[in-house]
Amino acid sequence: MRKVFLWGGIILACCSVPVAAQAPSRFNVRDSISLERIYDLNGHSASDRSEFALFSPDGTMFVIETRRGSMADGELETKLYLFRRTVNDGGHWAVAGVAFRSKASREEQIPNGFVWISNSDIGFLKPDERGRFQAFAIDVQSSRLRQLTHSRTSVASFAMSGKTLVYYAYDEAPAIAAAHAVTNQNIREILAPPPTNSDTLSLYSSSLSSSGSTRKIGPSVYLAWPYRQIWPAPDGRFAVTLWPAIDAPSEWADYRVRDYAQFSFSPERRRSDPTSKDLSFRHRYVLIDLRTGVLRPLIDAPTGFFSNNGTPRKVFWSTDSKSVIVSNTYLSLIGVRPEERVLRTRYPATVEVNIETQSLNLVLRESGLSDEDALQNKRMAFRIDDLSFDGARLTALRTSRNPQSDALEQHSDRYQKTGDTWRLLDTRLAKKGPAAPFLKSGLNERPKIFEITSMGPEVIFDPNPQAERYSFGRVEAIEWTDPAYQVRWKGSVTYPPGHKLGQKHPLIVQTHGFNPTEFLTDGPDGSSSAMAAQPLANAGFVVLQVEDNSQAMSDRANEVDRFVEGYRAGIAHLVQRGLVDEANIGIIGWSRTGLYTAMLIAKYPKLMKAATIADSVQPGYLTTNLLLLGQGPDVYGDIAGLSVTRPGSPLQDYVADPFYNLAKTETAVRLEADTGDNGRPDALPMWETFAVLKRAGRKVDFVVFPDGSHSQMMPRERLESQGGNVDWFSYWLMGKRSKSIATTTDYARWDALGSRQ
Repeated sequence: MRKVFLWGGIILACCSVPVAAQAPSRFNVRDSISLERIYDLNGHSASDRSEFALFSPDGTMFVIETRRGSMADGELETKLYLFRRTVNDGGHWAVAGVAFRSKASREEQIPNGFVWISNSDIGFLKPDERGRFQAFAIDVQSSRLRQLTHSRTSVASFAMSGKTLVYYAYDEAPAIAAAHAVTNQNIREILAPPPTNSDTLSLYSSSLSSSGSTRKIGPSVYLAWPYRQIWPAPDGRFAVTLWPAIDAPSEWADYRVRDYAQFSFSPERRRSDPTSKDLSFRHRYVLIDLRTGVLRPLIDAPTGFFSNNGTPRKVFWSTDSKSVIVSNTYLSLIGVRPEERVLRTRYPATVEVNIETQSLNLVLRESGLSDEDALQNKRMAFRIDDLSFDGARLTALRTSRNPQSDALEQHSDRYQKTGDTWRLLDTRLAKKGPAAPFLKSGLNERPKIFEITSMGPEVIFDPNPQAERYSFGRVEAIEWTDPAYQVRWKGSVTYPPGHKLGQKHPLIVQTHGFNPTEFLTDGPDGSSSAMAAQPLANAGFVVLQVEDNSQAMSDRANEVDRFVEGYRAGIAHLVQRGLVDEANIGIIGWSRTGLYTAMLIAKYPKLMKAATIADSVQPGYLTTNLLLLGQGPDVYGDIAGLSVTRPGSPLQDYVADPFYNLAKTETAVRLEADTGDNGRPDALPMWETFAVLKRAGRKVDFVVFPDGSHSQMMPRERLESQGGNVDWFSYWLMGKRSKSIATTTDYARWDALGSRQ
């Protein structure tokens, strides 16, 4: 592993010259790694659409989580900034200090799951002295840290109500046998080193009183990371959680979920084993009696996850713990009128459940979009962005289109219960209030936290004031239409700093998303594998960032080719505008879009001078016939559906698969793969692409990250990935040896590749 050092000269210069007196300095990958990023409550890079402020129960304080990399020691620092209302200037929010900080040398050491457990304590997960994640609490006044759980295995999630603690913990790994039969494992699981924990979980409840005991609740389950939330009642008697939807009744096949052929609750997808990975995304809400350890379905229906309507999962208990409101759930299809049944098959809902009687009261019907709607290019009527509950009224932040202007508007809808019926109390255009700090950013505006005052919006937190000294390329939003499928595409163009009208530059296409309110420094939504928009722009490239187009994705049979033609049309659009040199074009595909990128350079072998495919599933024989064996039907069906040749096809059919036209490409291809996630050999899906290119004598470089992750997070891996790509494209598109991270050995290897053709 290469050693990375901070440049002392830069530090001295920053200390001796006022920032205002400095000329803007070029923004590079090291600068990007050192930026302090605000994270949302789900542990993702925050945007203007995400929840980022974690308020204390009494509303007098909130914290935000930030992370920044240190190139000096290769560690990632996490901070919790504490905000309070000031007393003497009108009660504005201001930073009161840092409530918690830690540094991690590996991604699996990063603390997570921050939550207020009282008006003075914040709970979270972090490694104990044995390296196993446990629940801890820190007092924001005294900074006193105490450990809440002492599980023999790592804790995956937790929640508290009074003295009652409820948590999921990993089961202990089974003993390693001298031999075992392969049943439902896939090849990755067989090749991986033995895990320290099982990948199944058990649910526990515990009392924090001196005589408290710990109780295991229900059988072991398999729950993927986003679905481990627990919501205990205020009195600590009950809790709600998500649970694998075992033994799904036959009528559940009538729910009109998106991508029905893959994600429906059809009979062949029915499972009785709660540890089955075939149920990875198939859940229902369940109610747990924490006194008896008994759990039962809260609603006789699955969650609305497969509706893809975007409604956040929210659970609100009444103050007396007698009822609970849950969002994004389908409703039972039994015993209802035909017209109501049709609505229930199409649209999830937010409902209130009476704990004693198990009766349901509809609060609001949510939106949805079926496959039939998508094929007719219909749009979802509205989207629920957030839900909140004050004990009497439920407020839904709803985004919909103005019927006259077609512009998106956000409304605040308030619902109140009258008798046994919830009714819409009022609706109004949503406005930011003094009690709601908000994150604001734009294509050319760095993210900062604001509040509304009598003087208008005012900044209360700028995570990176030092960034004023950097030169950032100007960004503009663009649209284009591909002539092959007539799909309308959106994206952005980042210009090199100092760009002048009439100048042409080499072009880098970045993929996998576009947010018109994001200040794009690396990849979309904070992704940081390979993509480095602003460092690339500062190196002299025009960067085209392309959305994940929902219309292109709606046609599964042609999804890959629709994206190929969308990327190609975007390039042609910029060439026509005279912005880019059509002889020097590169592209970066990551994850799902790596598949599109492979097919693009296979279909158009001379279009791209260089490309990077980072940590992606590739569509060849190795993936569809070997790696997918033993995967669950959801993963299997999704990937297999994108391949031209279907799993199980005769070997000779692969001869005609366009994927193998990669052997004719003239593009210099950089492949990146990590082998760090759960110790699994994730380089396998990329191996066939590498082998096809290598055996055909093409220009291909394969970079493997032993401690990497799908979206690189740690400083050294980010530098190797992002900095390596700045060097890669500078070499092939500009003929420059930029040496952002590349060494003499790297350039010698690339020189040898160039001499092949």
